[in-house]
Amino acid sequence: LRTMTTEIKGLHHAAYRCRNSEETRQFYEDFLELPLVEALPITTTATGRKTDVLHTFYKMANGGCIAFFEAPDQPFEF
Repeated sequence: LRTMTTEIKGLHHAAYRCRNSEETRQFYEDFLELPLVEALPITTTATGRKTDVLHTFYKMANGGCIAFFEAPDQPFEF
C-alpha cells in the first residue's frame, strides 16, 4: 500500500466577506500593519450579472494575501 502525502507550502490568498471595506482597511493596514496591495472593484460577474463588489488584498509576511470583499447590494449577516 502506497501512502501519499500532500504538503501545502503556501496560499495565494484567502478571501472573506466584510461589511465595510474602509473599517476593514483601518484594522488590517493601520493596526496590524499589513499593507493594502490591491483594491479591485467588480461591476460585472463572470456570468454577466451587474454587481457592486470591492475586493481588497493585504500582503502578509510570507508573500500571500488575506483578502476581503464588500458586496453592499447583497444581503449578509455576521
